[in-house]
Amino acid sequence: LLKQTGTLERDAIYWHYPHYHHSSPAGAIREGDYKLIEFFEDGQLELYDLKRDISEKNNLAGTMPAKAADLQQKLAKWRQSVGAKMPIPNPDYDPARANEWARRPRR
Repeated sequence: LLKQTGTLERDAIYWHYPHYHHSSPAGAIREGDYKLIEFFEDGQLELYDLKRDISEKNNLAGTMPAKAADLQQKLAKWRQSVGAKMPIPNPDYDPARANEWARRPRR
């Protein structure tokens, strides 16, 4: 591919972020010009046409529900095929103590 002598033999690119880091836990798929992001906390979907909206400002999930559902299904199938681990609720989570990490002194 780098020498421009072959072709890319995949239909989509997938991302899986099942943890908190720079954003909420989510997964994404890019197929052609479309990118779908699925947020694991609440199941919210964001769909973008990157050819027309490279800055991802116009969420098309509400106006293109069939496309969003198709990409979401492909993303779920891919996660299953690779054995991707999904986030699970922490039974010991206490919202009243959520900010304690920030108050710990650095070593």
